[in-house]
Amino acid sequence: MNPLFKYSFERQDWCNLDVLERNRIPVRPFYCSYADEKAALSFDRNRSGRYKLLNGLWKFRYMETPFAQDESFESPSFDDSGWEDMTVPSHWQMSGYGAPHYSDAVTPFPIQDVPCIQTDNPTGLYRRNLMIRKEDDMEYILRFDGVESSFHLWVNGHFTGYSQVSRLSAEFDVTPFLSDGENTIAIKVYQFCDGSYLEDQDMWWLAGIFRDVSLMTRPLIHISDYNIESALSENGMDGEITIDMKVENHSLRPEEITINLILKDEQKTLISLYETTNLKPGESARITLGGKVNAIHSWNAEDPYLYSALLSLELPEGTNKEICPLRVGFRRVDQKDGLILVNGKAIRFRGVNRHDWNAKTGRTVTVDQMREDLMQMKQNNINAVRSAHYPNQPAFYDLCDQLGFYVMEEADLECNQTYYCENPDKLSEDPRWRESYLDRIGRMVLRDRNHPSILFWSLGNESGYGENFKAAYNLVKSLDPTRPVHYEEDKDACSADMYSSMYTSHEKMAEIGALKLDKPHIICEYAHSMGNGPGGLMEYWDLFKKYPRLQGGFVWEWKDHSLIKTTDQGIPYYSYGGDYGDTPNSGAFCSDGLVQADGKPTPGLTQLKKALEQVRAENLNMEDGTVRIVNDYDFITLSGMTLRCHVRTAEKILITKEISLPSIPPGEAESIRLFSDQDRREMDGCSDELLIHMEFHRPLSAGEGPTEYWETAFTQFSPPPRRVENKEDTAPVHDKRAEKISVREVNDTLLITAGTTVLEYDRIHGFIKTLRCEEDLLISGGFPMDFWRAPIDNDKNTKLHWQKYQVNKIKPFTASITVSEEEGVIRICAEKIYAPIVMEWSIAVVEILTMNSRGVITLETRGRPSGRLPDSLPRIGMRFEMAEDMTNLQWYGRGPGENYRDSLEGSPLGLYDSTTDESYYPYVVPQEHGNHCDVRWLFIGNNENRGLCIAAQDVLNFSAGHYSREVLEKAAHTCDLVPSLRPILTLDKSHHGLGSASWGPDALPQHTLKPEPFHYIWGLIPGRREEAPHLAKRLRSQLQETEKRIPNQ
Repeated sequence: MNPLFKYSFERQDWCNLDVLERNRIPVRPFYCSYADEKAALSFDRNRSGRYKLLNGLWKFRYMETPFAQDESFESPSFDDSGWEDMTVPSHWQMSGYGAPHYSDAVTPFPIQDVPCIQTDNPTGLYRRNLMIRKEDDMEYILRFDGVESSFHLWVNGHFTGYSQVSRLSAEFDVTPFLSDGENTIAIKVYQFCDGSYLEDQDMWWLAGIFRDVSLMTRPLIHISDYNIESALSENGMDGEITIDMKVENHSLRPEEITINLILKDEQKTLISLYETTNLKPGESARITLGGKVNAIHSWNAEDPYLYSALLSLELPEGTNKEICPLRVGFRRVDQKDGLILVNGKAIRFRGVNRHDWNAKTGRTVTVDQMREDLMQMKQNNINAVRSAHYPNQPAFYDLCDQLGFYVMEEADLECNQTYYCENPDKLSEDPRWRESYLDRIGRMVLRDRNHPSILFWSLGNESGYGENFKAAYNLVKSLDPTRPVHYEEDKDACSADMYSSMYTSHEKMAEIGALKLDKPHIICEYAHSMGNGPGGLMEYWDLFKKYPRLQGGFVWEWKDHSLIKTTDQGIPYYSYGGDYGDTPNSGAFCSDGLVQADGKPTPGLTQLKKALEQVRAENLNMEDGTVRIVNDYDFITLSGMTLRCHVRTAEKILITKEISLPSIPPGEAESIRLFSDQDRREMDGCSDELLIHMEFHRPLSAGEGPTEYWETAFTQFSPPPRRVENKEDTAPVHDKRAEKISVREVNDTLLITAGTTVLEYDRIHGFIKTLRCEEDLLISGGFPMDFWRAPIDNDKNTKLHWQKYQVNKIKPFTASITVSEEEGVIRICAEKIYAPIVMEWSIAVVEILTMNSRGVITLETRGRPSGRLPDSLPRIGMRFEMAEDMTNLQWYGRGPGENYRDSLEGSPLGLYDSTTDESYYPYVVPQEHGNHCDVRWLFIGNNENRGLCIAAQDVLNFSAGHYSREVLEKAAHTCDLVPSLRPILTLDKSHHGLGSASWGPDALPQHTLKPEPFHYIWGLIPGRREEAPHLAKRLRSQLQETEKRIPNQ
């Protein structure tokens, strides 16, 4: 029987390994020609007269399958009045069509030996009309900088072409299809195609025309491609430029053409060359021009000096003129003695991995947003970017050229899903995929090889290894032999010019650094920056500095991939995988950046900035006032930088200085005189702890507007006091209001009164219930000792260990409470056991509270863990619920932002003011936050500046905010948090480190909070904010004297 109907759904272009493109013109650098030199030197395509952006509103229809399209939608006569409007560029999910889907490695389509994309493959139809005044002697090139994941194109109803690879440019010659007047462009975009097998990056699955669409014109006789080599001599003094170009004659007549090359340094012409040749109709030719330049100013990331070049094509009598402006940077990349050299120097890559991202528009980002990213990186000492895991827009590399970054550009190639197939090499060793690999890698190189900022090519990410990568390496070397090639999965560096690894532990990095190998090692992903963290950055950089072959790496990653969403009540919050009904998903694993999705820096970025510093002070000599300044930059002197210094105590600033630094060469050091004789006499007369804070400020320009100065580094010194304290300095804290002290029992409470200070103590559970002074309620509630924290993302593994040992279910048992009075001091000794349910371990604790007639309270705690103990504890400390109005903070310790034991060096010691609201950091998934280390004392008070001063015998940790750890732990998003009106003050002896175990190593052994005996003494006294530094000084002195008198127990 003959079938009435037959539908064939196989081997569609978008599901056919044999079809990578149709009619796409060969890839070339992104350039637009100009008709005159002045416009060309502006580097503004909008002034060329030959470039038109087609961004804006297009007509759009969404379909769940590509087989359900409107008939003849590509026809100019098709009525699209019933379609919706869609902004181009954008992802259609951001406009409510379909939904975002986040997964790390699991694909939302089947994995078959022959690519198989499901029939329900979301599809978008786009249309727009365009008015053109068509010129007969010009060609028209339609360009797409990013379409996810593939598309067919029609112009005026004529099929024009097909392309895939989501994050690479595609160009089509639409000259034959355009007409003078109104024209119709129609595009059919498929969310998935066979190329999606190679685009399984750790990011949201989105779709649409998400980068620029443009129409360019060029003369029929034109430059179609060029390749710049701007080499630097071995002595780094001279340069040589060579430009190899392809010219084409698409006219109907033979022509004599002249190619001109002019190299300019601002207004000065350094090179002027030309060559003449004849071209027949339809003929093309390759022409090479070049010359040497003496006394060149080289390009590097610290000093990104660029020259301007004009490449032009002319016919006789100057007709048909085409001018291409180029930015040229002279630099050299070599490998020698197992090191990568830039301009002859072994550099370290202070890098980050960067995705295109915007919290509202996804991977659609503007040039201004890219510039903001890069400027923020510059301000935080970042000098390198890995374009993880795909080529960025061409404009991004223009910015890197201008602002100065070393770029590892990575191909749009990742098939992480094959690890679930238990054969990570599945696609990389399959010859059927060879051309797909070569297509996307080769196009990347040919498009972007003229950028001086690009130092490496990366063949892809997490795709196993096989013959396809070997072929890709050979292809890259044939297209560009001047740059090293990276591929992390090539563990033996057979098809790579360096060894590479990801999330390697510190211990393993030290082993790698000690190996004698002929290639460098780059850690292409490390310090996973998810949530509160990462910790251990300083230790990584200690290793990079110790072992020359470890040439740095790229932190994962620059920015969170979270999307802004709002609750029904209009409360905005960051969403992640699973929030859109997307399954399977990888949850909040997309929220792992040094900055949040809106660019808000995380505390982790502060620490990274410190780890990446390249100028520092050392060897402070208090006898002659000199200090040694070290320049760790590779290329620039310290000329133009300023040193700003202040000397302070906890109570006041004694000295301020600002000095212009001398021109210290890179890699060298010089001593300067920082303090005068008068400065030293003033410091000699001070009996307090001195803090000498030095900041280094560097000029930084965004390329537009005035140059600003940014703090690039700081160094602090804490010399011992030069003068012995006098009796007034160490006199007991005195409060004339208190002349006697009493204690009485009221039900389950001990009421201690010292003048106007009243403390309520829970005689059953053994902790402070309330504290009042005069009319002020200071502490409104107390808790037992605390050993748990709201788990951070980096506690992922350790949390399981803690829960196994029931650390989150520790219960207090009060053995005895003894109250005594001696010489006007009430002493309460509580002996307790803190133990988890079920487990066979415990912590024996003795807590001693004293309160004297002057209202001074001391809290001394000793603990001794025993039994089958966990490997570590989250924290050791206590909590208080403060009165509602106790929201103002001042402290002398590390700040201003939060810091933890393995992430504190970037937070300088100082005197800081803040509030309990400001102490909150809105991590995408709520978790422990807000801690401050090395705190000598703190004051928490009300708006009338009355409150509570707390001092440590040595140092303590504290945090204060409106979310208890219980509330934080239950919340999945920030919108789930309900603030307490009464702030929670947490005082800790110590914390477990942060580590980066959300995807990497846990806290290092030295930053692990071991369950070992502990002891601390803290003092509390009501007072006024302006008195706090002086009260704290005396209180600390008393606590230290108390410690001397107390024998070890």
